Amino acid sequence: MAVLPASVYSREWEVMEIPLGAYRPKNRSLGVSGPLISVIMPAYNAEATLEDSARSVLNQTFDDLELIIVDDGSKDGTADLCQRLEAEDNRVIHLRCQNGGVSRARNAGIDKAKGGHLAFLDADDLYAPSKLEKQLNRLEDSGADIVTTGIRRFVVEHGERKWLGESYPPDLGSAAYQTLLLDMDTTKYVIFNTVLARREVFENGLRYDPSLKTGEDWDIWIRAALNNSFATVNEPLFYYRKHANSATAGYGNWMTLNSHLRILEKNVSETVTGASLRKRREGKYLEFLGHSAYSKNYPEFIKILRKGLFDAHLYKRKRLYEVAKDLILNNIRRG
Repeated sequence: MAVLPASVYSREWEVMEIPLGAYRPKNRSLGVSGPLISVIMPAYNAEATLEDSARSVLNQTFDDLELIIVDDGSKDGTADLCQRLEAEDNRVIHLRCQNGGVSRARNAGIDKAKGGHLAFLDADDLYAPSKLEKQLNRLEDSGADIVTTGIRRFVVEHGERKWLGESYPPDLGSAAYQTLLLDMDTTKYVIFNTVLARREVFENGLRYDPSLKTGEDWDIWIRAALNNSFATVNEPLFYYRKHANSATAGYGNWMTLNSHLRILEKNVSETVTGASLRKRREGKYLEFLGHSAYSKNYPEFIKILRKGLFDAHLYKRKRLYEVAKDLILNNIRRG
C-alpha cells in the first residue's frame, strides 16, 4: 500500500487533545463481525482527487476499517483508479453503480457496509490522520450515537493547498432535533460531512433522500436526531475542498431554496410550533434573496421575491427592505 505524501497534511492543525492509541471498544456494535468502521465514499468523475481522498482514509491511525468507493457511473478514469486501489489494499471495496446521484450512491454504500460504525467522505475531501480514532474515543466516552468534528476548508491553487476558515459543530445536547431543524445556520450544514455514526442509527431504514438535489445531509441528520444523541470533537479533523466543480456548485439559489423548504416541511414534528416553522421559512427566503442579490442573479431574485411575498408574507419582515436597500445602493455605486 502506498503511503500518502507528508505534503497532503499540515501537521500544525493536528491538535492531540484526545489521546491516540487509547480506543478499546467495549463491543463490536452488537456483534458485527466485519471491520469496526465502514467509510462510504461516493465518486463521480473524480479521478483527479479520489486517490488523495482514499489515502487519507487508508492511512488513518485507526486501521480496522473498510473503504467502500461507490462509483456512480463515472465516465473518466475513476473506475480504473478504484480497481487499482482495490488490488493494492484489501480494505478497499469498489462498488460500481448506474449514475443516480450522490444520495443513491451513499445509500448503496450503507447497504453494502459491514462495519459497526459508518462514516462518509466525498471523493474530493480529506480526513486528518487521527479523525476516526478520535471520534471512536468520543463515542466511547460520551455514549452518544453520532459524533461530528470541526472542518477546515481549503482550495488548491497552482498545485498548492491554501487553507481557509474553520467551522465547528454546535453543542446539540438534548435539543438536537429542534436545533438542527430550526436554529442551525445554513453555512454550518457542511459539518454533517464529518459524521461517524453507530451502525444502529441506520438499522431502522434511515437513508438519504434521493429526491433532494441539495440539502440531503441536513435532511438525514434531522431525522436521525429524533432518536439518536450527538457528541462533538472540537478539532478541525475534516478537510473540505472548495472548488467550482463540487457536486452542489451548479445548484442555483432557487433550486436550493425549494429543497430546503421541502426539508422543513417533511421533518416537522409535534415538538415544533407553527410560529417557529413560519419564522424558519421566512428566514430561508430572506437568506436566498440575499444570495441571489449578492451574485447579481436578478431573475432568481425576482422569482424568490415573488414566491416569498405570497408564501411567507415577506412584506412583514424588516429584513426584506434591508436586502432591497442594499441591492439598490450597490446598483447605484456600480452605475
